[in-house]
Amino acid sequence: MRKTKTTALVALLVVVLAITATLAILAIPARKPEVIVHVEEVCYYLDQLKKNITGLPSTAFSDEKASAEQRKALLNEVDAVLLHVEACEKQAAINKLWNDIYDKIEKWIVKPYQSDLLNIVSRIAVLLLDPVRTDAGLVSGEVLGELGKEVRVYRGIPYAAPPVGDLRWKPPQPVTPWKGIKICTEFSKAPMQAEQLWCPPPYSEDCLYLNVLTPAKKETDRLPVMVWFHGGGFSIGSGNMKPWATSLSLPQHGVVLVTVNHRLGPMGLLALPALSKESPHGVSGNYLFLDLIAALQWVQKNIAAFGGDPNCVTIFGESGGAGKVDALLASPLAKGLFHRAILESGANAEGVGPKILTLKEAEALGEMLVTKYLGIDPNDLAALRAIPAEKIIKAAMNLTRDLGAITVTGVSVIDAPVVDGWFLPDYPTNIFKAGKQNNVPFIVCANLGELIANKTFLRMPQLIKAYVDRLSSASKLGTKAYACIFSHVPSKWRKEGVLAYHGIEIPYVFGDLERLKEPLHFYIFARPSGATQPDPGLTEEDKWVAEAMMTMWVQFAKTGDPSVEGLVTWPAWEPTTDQYLEIAWPLQVRSGFSKIVKP
Repeated sequence: MRKTKTTALVALLVVVLAITATLAILAIPARKPEVIVHVEEVCYYLDQLKKNITGLPSTAFSDEKASAEQRKALLNEVDAVLLHVEACEKQAAINKLWNDIYDKIEKWIVKPYQSDLLNIVSRIAVLLLDPVRTDAGLVSGEVLGELGKEVRVYRGIPYAAPPVGDLRWKPPQPVTPWKGIKICTEFSKAPMQAEQLWCPPPYSEDCLYLNVLTPAKKETDRLPVMVWFHGGGFSIGSGNMKPWATSLSLPQHGVVLVTVNHRLGPMGLLALPALSKESPHGVSGNYLFLDLIAALQWVQKNIAAFGGDPNCVTIFGESGGAGKVDALLASPLAKGLFHRAILESGANAEGVGPKILTLKEAEALGEMLVTKYLGIDPNDLAALRAIPAEKIIKAAMNLTRDLGAITVTGVSVIDAPVVDGWFLPDYPTNIFKAGKQNNVPFIVCANLGELIANKTFLRMPQLIKAYVDRLSSASKLGTKAYACIFSHVPSKWRKEGVLAYHGIEIPYVFGDLERLKEPLHFYIFARPSGATQPDPGLTEEDKWVAEAMMTMWVQFAKTGDPSVEGLVTWPAWEPTTDQYLEIAWPLQVRSGFSKIVKP
């Protein structure tokens, strides 16, 4: 009887334990399959990897006697990756690629045979990293570049809500999150601007998008980040243009590149008393710069998912793009969002860029534009927000013409930074002289023709004074800052007496020298600077200068110091030495930066 009771109790205990275990299992959430976008390409390269491994001679293995066993083990590992892919176990597939296959190839295969196999492994891993999860949702791009030098390219990622309707002339607002995967393989439209050849239509007010080009091979990579602000003053241009949004060369040097679109012209800079009144800060204008801050905030939140380091961000730009960099250096609102800066051919100072406006001056110009040229009550913001952007831009150009201002295609008197006491507490030069800028290392670069040429696309001799003001401030704060002059010109144009004109360094910075051969570049930039033939005469010297420039820019982005062992020791600027680097073939350190332009 006692035995029967004991047996019954044991049976009951077993049932209870079974039920408890079942409930525990049911309580564990099912593992959610991970999204793999490029399945066909992954399977293709896995098949290629198997074929290459199968075709290896026994002499390809460091231990020939173990070659059959090791070959079989590698093929089994590839099959295991395939099973993970078929099960949508992305992370498991990536881990096996790097931790098992890659390591075994490096250990077992002799070097002459390694590279092809490792390049295929790299390609598969990079394909598996897509899509990327941002704070608003998943984004999928495309993989470009040759095997082993892949760059994932994501175009048209929204970083803020479309600034249209009631959001016109308001600070950027958060993006509405999306479900599913946003396919980011096409550029957004260029920001709304006056029509011209340099950045042709289509345009749109819905323009707050950025592009990411990343060479990261692993989710855990933390590469330096370089955020490019395009030129065109504050009026025209796009973050989608060649070469900055299309060339893979700079990212292939080991940085995550971000190019930004933002509001331009009166759509991004109009100030009005009524707009200031509705602002909690009592200001208006400077929406363009608030867009840039929103883009940098997006970088801080999301760039790690693309393999970038949010604690190592360099902002850089040319011409108007350098003016944007300069403004962010001067703005307390940008504090902590970047860690280095590069200014190429631009700043916000007297004789360089548009006249900086006080808030009252900007509001007065805005009222004149709205009342006289648009025929609208300046207090009727609903009516203003309903007017087509094209009409507003045209009116701003008419205002500029009637005021007798120097007219450049697409540029109006509205298109200027505003000293509003919030984004800009004072004129940028005053902020630097007071040592109140964002205290980070920076490089200033001018092109020789901009400073001394009699015939050139754009002459800005005052740029040196603006740069020296900024360099002097950094020196007083004990921060390293560097100066350079870009003087290189391709051989055929150099023989014609052309000096390095405005914008000529950009193809070298991005490693895309073919841009110099484009007819549009010749007619807009080179011919006004004295070139008579479209062929610049590119040689190995140009390739060397491009490689040197990318290497120095990337080294600076990584470390805050552009010196590269075996290439150049670039001294920081100090008032006592006045040293700078002349970028040409060869590179040369010189003295007398502040005296390049004679009074």
